[in-house]
Amino acid sequence: MITSTALTMRFGDTVALNHLTLAVQPGEIYCLLGPRGSGKSTAVNLFMGFLKPAFGTASIEGYDVTKYPNEVKKRTALVTAHTPLYDRLTPIQHMEMFASMYNRHDQHQSSIVERLRAAGLPERAMSERVASLSAGARQKIAVAIAQMKDTPAVLLDEPAGGLDPRSAADVLSLVKEMGEQGKEMLMTTDDVVHARTIADRVGLLKDGLLIRELRREEFIREDLERSYLHLFVSP
Repeated sequence: MITSTALTMRFGDTVALNHLTLAVQPGEIYCLLGPRGSGKSTAVNLFMGFLKPAFGTASIEGYDVTKYPNEVKKRTALVTAHTPLYDRLTPIQHMEMFASMYNRHDQHQSSIVERLRAAGLPERAMSERVASLSAGARQKIAVAIAQMKDTPAVLLDEPAGGLDPRSAADVLSLVKEMGEQGKEMLMTTDDVVHARTIADRVGLLKDGLLIRELRREEFIREDLERSYLHLFVSP
């Protein structure tokens, strides 16, 4: 599971995350939904161990992220809005490089090509340098890399942010496939449509505070857009 208890982060006098408590089960996609500056990326950085909390704890697969960072990284894949890729490498070369890093010796070029094809990358793009590819294609490569790592936990920080609707839908479809494979997935977004499309549960985050949690049947019934606008846009 991905869990946190009273997870808190401060930057000077600013409370970026305020006593976040949640638990994400295997096979569940949990979306932290909130506007920019609400603490979503801070939460992901804390779960990855990139930041040290001011208070509280976070754990992945039973490992405290502060005490056992290496164990956490082995069990977690990360996809961000701008997952760093190497401009001069092709998608195939990226996959080969990460397969080596993750000790995925079963990933030969034929299986890598098939994985990229399944991610929706056109055949012609597989041998082009990443610098020439669209943002949507780059995100498909990033998700394919996360799929190949094959970890029980996946963290996604705005994975479809800034993409055109078609590319965003393709990326979210790939994310949903990972959830169907039993991964425990924590995703952040400021897009209500993205959350409604993919989430099993949604946590509404405002000014670092988890205001409300909604299961799918609840946010479908109540109209997630209306709940979001009421909390974040209404005066």
